[in-house]
This record gives sequence, structure tokens and C-alpha cells, in this order.
Amino acid sequence: MTKRSIKQSLQFFSMLVIILSTEAQAQDTWYFNPEFKIGYAFGQNGGVIGGIEVSLTHLPKSGILLTGACVSVEKFNSTLLIHFGFEAATIVGASIGPTMMISEENRSFGFTATVWGGFVILPYFRYSSFSTGSDIYEAGTFLKAPITLSGPGFNSDQ
Repeated sequence: MTKRSIKQSLQFFSMLVIILSTEAQAQDTWYFNPEFKIGYAFGQNGGVIGGIEVSLTHLPKSGILLTGACVSVEKFNSTLLIHFGFEAATIVGASIGPTMMISEENRSFGFTATVWGGFVILPYFRYSSFSTGSDIYEAGTFLKAPITLSGPGFNSDQ
């Protein structure tokens, strides 16, 4: 490489650094996240569990911690679960909040905690405890499709 091509490469790299750190990249970002879920609930009344979840999340311009709220509806066997939660994530995330379990026999209220990792495909583990004394342990995968509502996006053309 010649001195001139090295100088041009450094100028190009410097220009990219300046462009990528402009005001557009320093804005807060909001995401709408539709998700599909497939998993398995362990235990005597367990089975395959599937559902949908939507979340609204916020990434501050510091870019350290994504926070938000989620709502999910899930079904396994003849049981329906409706969950509302607060979530926080980096590469690993957690969600906690109240859950209602509706089955043919009864309705009960409880609390659910979920831990996951990843970005678009998110393996998870979830624990739910209900007022009837029922506990549900489950593991599976979320498939998330983040949609940028405001702020910089995931690719360079936004």
C-alpha cells in the first residue's frame, strides 16, 4: 500500500466514525416487538405451550439497557395464560409481572419470571407461581421481530 492509499483509507474511516456518531445515532430508540413462542411446560399437567407476545421497548441513547413492557397470551392443554410484565435486557434479559391462569376448572392469579438470551431467536426459561399452589416451569424459544418506531434502526439505510 502506498502512503496515499493509507491516508485515503484513514480519511474514509474517520469520516465513517463521524457519520456513525452523529445526532441520528445519539437518539433514543423505541421498538415494537411482535413475538411468537414455542416451549414445553414441565410437570404433571405439562405439555407443549405456544403463544404470542408483544412488547414496547426503549433503548436510551446511552445504549446500555433496553427496558419496556410486554403482554403475552399463551395456551397449553386446556389452560390459557395471560401475562403482563416489565422487561429489561442487554444480550441477556428478564421479565417479571402478574399472570392470570384460566382453565376449565378455575381461574387463578400469580406471578411469572422469565429469563432469556439472544437477539431475534431467544431461548428462554420461565417460572410461574399461582394462588392455587400451581407452579409452572417451562423452557422454549421466542422468535422476535423488532420494528423500529423511532430513532436509529438496525441497518445503515435508516
